[in-house]
Amino acid sequence: GEIYVIQGPQATSARDVTLKTGTGNLNLYGGDFRINTTTSRIVLQKVGAAFIDLGRTPDHTDSALTIASDAITVPSVSEVRYFVIDTEAAAATDSLTTINGGREGQIIYLTSATSSRDPTVAEGGNITLDAAGSFTMTNVADVIGLLKRSASWYEISRSDNA
Repeated sequence: GEIYVIQGPQATSARDVTLKTGTGNLNLYGGDFRINTTTSRIVLQKVGAAFIDLGRTPDHTDSALTIASDAITVPSVSEVRYFVIDTEAAAATDSLTTINGGREGQIIYLTSATSSRDPTVAEGGNITLDAAGSFTMTNVADVIGLLKRSASWYEISRSDNA
């Protein structure tokens, strides 16, 4: 189904929103989710009439990753994780061809840290993409999903929301 990224305000705000699990058509595996900071983000997938929680940020301190030598390292965990990716040395563009870490069957979702720096997920290391090829995240709402099998990460979804 369709993938949605809901994020906090672009600037400091006195307002916040709480998504409540079990309310309407929300199925939030991690419990209620409060969107109250500029780094608060949750990824939802629409399945039929329901919205399923695929990953979220402020719960994990390792949710922000910076590309170094075309690679990032993700923790090896069993739950679906969501990572905000930034370019090396705040470059305008950067390529990501290798993902280190992770575990068999792990699913991750990646998005850009800012719309002013554009990471590109590309083949060349241990990443295998679908027929559409490389994916440049030019907007903070762009997201790509990957599944780890053996030593490789395979694309399972992408959403270009520019």
